This record gives sequence, structure tokens and C-alpha cells, in this order.
Amino acid sequence: MKILMDGRNRGAGENGKCYGVNIEQPCSLKFLSQTKKLTNKFIKLVLAIFFIVATTGFKYIDKLDDNISRSFVANDITQIDTLELNPHTNIKKQEYESTIKEFRDFMLENQILFDDISREEFKYECNKLIQNSKDRSILDTNLDLQKIMAKLNQGHVQILSYFENSYSNLIVSKFRDGYYIMGSLHDDIIGSKIIAINGHDIEDVMKSIAKYSSAENKSFKENRASQYVMMMNILKRENIINNAKINLTLEKENKKYKRTIEPTTFDKIVLNGFKIGYSEKLYMFYLSDFYENNLGDKFKQLSPIQYFKGNNELYYNELKRNSLIVHYNSAIEYNDGNIYKFIEDFDQKIKKYKPENIIIDLRKNGGGSDYIFYPILMKIKLYQANNPDTKIKLLIGENTYSAAGDNAISTIKFLDNVEIIGKNSGFPVKIASGELRMFYIKNIYTMATFCSKVFSNNYEVGDVYNHNYKNYDYKENTMIPDFYAEESYSDYMIGNDPAMNYALRDEAE
Repeated sequence: MKILMDGRNRGAGENGKCYGVNIEQPCSLKFLSQTKKLTNKFIKLVLAIFFIVATTGFKYIDKLDDNISRSFVANDITQIDTLELNPHTNIKKQEYESTIKEFRDFMLENQILFDDISREEFKYECNKLIQNSKDRSILDTNLDLQKIMAKLNQGHVQILSYFENSYSNLIVSKFRDGYYIMGSLHDDIIGSKIIAINGHDIEDVMKSIAKYSSAENKSFKENRASQYVMMMNILKRENIINNAKINLTLEKENKKYKRTIEPTTFDKIVLNGFKIGYSEKLYMFYLSDFYENNLGDKFKQLSPIQYFKGNNELYYNELKRNSLIVHYNSAIEYNDGNIYKFIEDFDQKIKKYKPENIIIDLRKNGGGSDYIFYPILMKIKLYQANNPDTKIKLLIGENTYSAAGDNAISTIKFLDNVEIIGKNSGFPVKIASGELRMFYIKNIYTMATFCSKVFSNNYEVGDVYNHNYKNYDYKENTMIPDFYAEESYSDYMIGNDPAMNYALRDEAE
């Protein structure tokens, strides 16, 4: 599973090793030294009991330090072993309550921003789970925490471990004309438009499962929610599926039809055990790896005629007509993607060809480190200063997030003649939390994130009022384009790109 990196922290975040809140306070050491001076055995016994009770808090939660977090995000880990787990294994009522209490107190102590819901409301939601507690499975406990995290409406604050042992075997994507099946174990339904699942309209289904999606706005939340159609346990929890079969209402070639399929269920899932630096051994479930290892050879995916064919690099420059296109698909500097060659190539092309338009495509960029893009931005600014008629086309969409959002905002603040094309952004334009940090809930094998800093995209920081302030939709917390361009299913199949077509248009016509 890929983890969303926070680009604001230059890579990973800074965490302090901790097995409880305020661990740096030496109260327990002082208390121990005091007990040594006591001679009354009874008092010693009472104090010892009190000490045990007082220091057993947060026994389930580890707060990972910066080195461990950075290594984890960079996938710089060594697998040690595996663990088979039945995710429906119950944990007792008392343990469930303790887990939720520790999670609640940890987040209240460490999470910096409570914006869409207050600290009191967050505490209330956790307390409701505690008050209604009973024996719960590991999977249900994980989903309970996912749902609470999603209420914060912060994309960097989330449960990372998605437990699932039952799969609908449906990969779904949203287009301008609806939701389509992009992959399945069943060849005959691939490419079909989904109208309903078990009689529930697909829009209602997406609204229900989006409750588990951590995101700041509707655009990013819906984008993340599409993957949950694969997860039967979420569909069952939301009463979309109530038996072992999935009844689909589909449409293909303008004809509606019905199809019943069965999910694939495993009694146990396999967790990967690994150790990072001096951390304790951690176990985590990688859903995509598990699915690929068990069903990958049977799974079929849609094959469009052509779609962005020819170049799969993370970042590259392309000349078309009178425009220089900057394809910036990731803000992470991988070993196999040389960012310095990318910047050098841009510098050579802009000097040699002197383009009238510069197109910055951030639609596939989910984040990383925001500083990587600044050399390109500064070169564009210098070029535009010498060529003031140069037009900038900024392409954004629901996948544009985190560091890519910072890059988009910087583009409209620092450059002139910027036109925004595409769809509503996945990144927020209001206040947001950043500097991603990680913690691990040991008894349910769950990795999660929190943030320790607040960032505000205040338009007063840069003069954007005369530029693109109109593109800041503070109500929906998203950046909106000047020209909305969304591909249809047919566009996808033939490789037609409406947003790029509009950016490349001849404005003289």
C-alpha cells in the first residue's frame, strides 16, 4: 500500500519515541526513588500496586520516532517474517474499551488541529464507542477507528492499515458520465457502467462508504472512496450488502442488465512483520500485495486503446505546438527518477524553443516534498519576467494533493497569466494540518498518522487577489478551475484528454 507523504515536512516528519503521553516527565523515576525510602511493607505494597496501575496507560500505542517514520514512508524496511491472522478474531470488551480510550487520549494530546469537528466532539465520538462497547473483532475495531479519523476531514490524518479478508473483486473509477468497472474476475462486466449495487443507487453507495475516507474536500474524499467498493466488510457494515452475493445493475452499450457475482473470502490474511532501525517488530497488512499474491493471476483489467502512452516517467518535459508541457507526476525523488536531469532538460528546452505557453500538469501528483518543484517554478518566473506575454496553464484534479497542492498554490501566487484547467483539486485551500507523524496500535496491528503542525493557505501572503483568488472555493475547501474539463469513459478508452486539449488550443482562433 502506498502511503501519502506530507510534502510540507521535507519528506517524512519528526516523531519522538514514546510509549505514552508526556513520557519525558520523570515522574515515575521520582516515584520509584521515594518508594525506596519507605520501610512499611504495607505502604510499599500499596504504592507498588498504584505504580503499576498508573504506568500501564498507552500499553497498546507506540509513537514512532522520526527515523522510523521516514524509513517507513520511503519503504526502507526489512521484512522479517509473516503472521497469519483471522481479522474477525474477537478482542474482549475491556480490551476494546482500553484501545479506544488510549486512541482518544493519544489523539487529543498529539493531533494539532481539530477544525471541522472540535476536540470535544472528537472525544464524544470516541466515548460513544466506549459506552456501546462489546466484544469486537480486530477488523471492526480497525474500521471503527477509520470512521472516527475520517470525521476530522484531514487527508494526512488517517488509519493506514486497511484490513480486509473478503473482496467484491470490483475496481471502480469515476468519469464524467458515471462509475465504471475497470477491473474484475468476470470479463463480461468489465467496462460496464454501475447503476446500483443490491438495489442501492451507486451515488448513495459512494456517499455511505466515503464515511471511511480521510480527506479535506468532496473531490479527494470521493476519489479515495472508490477503492472501498472492493471491501466487502465495509459494504456489509453500511448495509449495502446483506448476504453472500452481490447483485449489480449495470449498463453497457446503452442497455441495462443485471448480474449477480460472488465475493472471494479468505479465512485468514497474511501480515508482514518488519523491523525499522531500533523499533520493535511491527506487523502490517498490505491489502494490494495480499490481493495480488492470491488473485492477481485471475484478475482482469480494462485495456484502453491508448492512454497517455509512450512515457511512464514520474517527471518529464514535452514540446507540443507552441507549448512546453511540464509533466510533474510525483513530488517524491526516487532513485530511478533523476530530478536534476528533469530540471536540466527543462532549462535547455525553455531556452532553445522559447515557448509561448508553459503547461504545468499536476493531475497525477499525490504529493511528496514540495521543495523539489521550486527550481522549475523559479526558472518559469525568470522566463516570464523576460517574456511577459507567456501564458501559464495549470492542470489540476482530484489526485492533486499535499505537496502538489502547495506547488499549485505557489504557481498562482508567483506567476502571472495563469489559467487553471481540469477538475476541482484534491488538496485544500483553507487551514490544514501537516508534518505527518506516525503511531502504531499494537493489539490490532494498525498503523496510523497524526500531524503536529498547522498550515494556512492565506491569500494575503502573496498577491493573488488580482491573479487567481477567484479559484479559491473556501466553502468546499478546494481549488476550482477556470475551465472545467473532465474525461468521459469514452475519452479514457481512446486516449482523449479534454483538459490537455483545452490547454493546447490555439487562442487566436
